[in-house]
Amino acid sequence: MEEARIARKRVYEARYYVQGPMHTDTLMSLEKLALVLAKRGELVEAEQQARKAFQLRAEKLGASHIDTLRSARILAGYLRDLGSEQQQAEAQALLQEAKKDMQQLLGLDHNETIASQELLGKVLASLGELDQAVRELEQVVELLSKTAGPKNSQTLEVIQTLASLKESAALQGRGSVKRLDDS
Repeated sequence: MEEARIARKRVYEARYYVQGPMHTDTLMSLEKLALVLAKRGELVEAEQQARKAFQLRAEKLGASHIDTLRSARILAGYLRDLGSEQQQAEAQALLQEAKKDMQQLLGLDHNETIASQELLGKVLASLGELDQAVRELEQVVELLSKTAGPKNSQTLEVIQTLASLKESAALQGRGSVKRLDDS
């Protein structure tokens, strides 16, 4: 894994030098470096690199560009993994905005929109906002069932997450959380 980190860093530095800090390939290399860092357990460094890529994309392309929105989701994922309440709250804000913009740009049933909504549901669960998390994840299951199929592995994974979330809510004495249909 160290070799992968070194290789990704070299690619990023070469692209930075040759193509400049704002070039699409440079920013992609920066996000790939962040991914390797995260796989090595270096989440703080991964978050820093992902934040840098997000900020540069927002500056170059605008806040509502699809590449910027993808970068926001990537950053939100690292913030979620870091786990502090403040980082979770920042991830929630990034994802709510990304989801809204992706719905407008790509539609409700686009895989990028669904991925942002799924991560938002998980972040909401981490923040203890169980009812809202269940609503988001039930919508994700519905969308994935239509787009990928009800027996697709991703659909089934979200169903698993949703079931675990409902079990946790019951164990915390919240009884059953409201279903999407009940609101």
